[in-house]
Amino acid sequence: MVPYTNPVPSEQEKTTELVKNPEDVKWWLRPPRAPASTDLNSNTNAMRYLAGTCACRSCRLISGFEIQTWAFVPRWNIWFHIPSPSKPGSSVAAEESVVQLDFATLPSGILKSYESTPGILREFCPRCGATVFWHDRWRPDLIDVSVGLFDAQGGSRAEKWLDWWSERVSFVEDVTNGRSGESARRAKALVEALERGLRTRVEG
Repeated sequence: MVPYTNPVPSEQEKTTELVKNPEDVKWWLRPPRAPASTDLNSNTNAMRYLAGTCACRSCRLISGFEIQTWAFVPRWNIWFHIPSPSKPGSSVAAEESVVQLDFATLPSGILKSYESTPGILREFCPRCGATVFWHDRWRPDLIDVSVGLFDAQGGSRAEKWLDWWSERVSFVEDVTNGRSGESARRAKALVEALERGLRTRVEG
């Protein structure tokens, strides 16, 4: 689903160019549901972000569920509305500042971050524990955003904002990693059913 990146490079690859996208293809930009022209590959028609489903063991253990949904959003399109501290006893609503996502300068207390694999970082809400971001050092300006956080009028799939990848569930081969027996069988059946449903929905 995600070209031009290798999320778990070998030691040899770490010393070479890891991200190869020589034509600067904006693969994360997708056409609208009713495109203005027939050229679906034109960036001038790109109004949505690519989104997909992941079944890797790392996402599963962190989220506590079999499937994690991600949208691929450029960092410069992610902004935080941060309220300024209000004065004690004041009835005036606190003002807020709007800042672009920069992990190096983001005010403390907004997100918690940890490195789940060397070079790969995940952020979560320090209050409720919700998964927020996934990003790595090989494509630092393209962020995986947890779709469960979106508040879209169109519903949980947010299809006016997102174009869902339907050809496969990412890392489906990782579903049974670390487990066996009935647990592995049920997990595999769930992900296979999801893949069939995604294809059927598009073909239908």
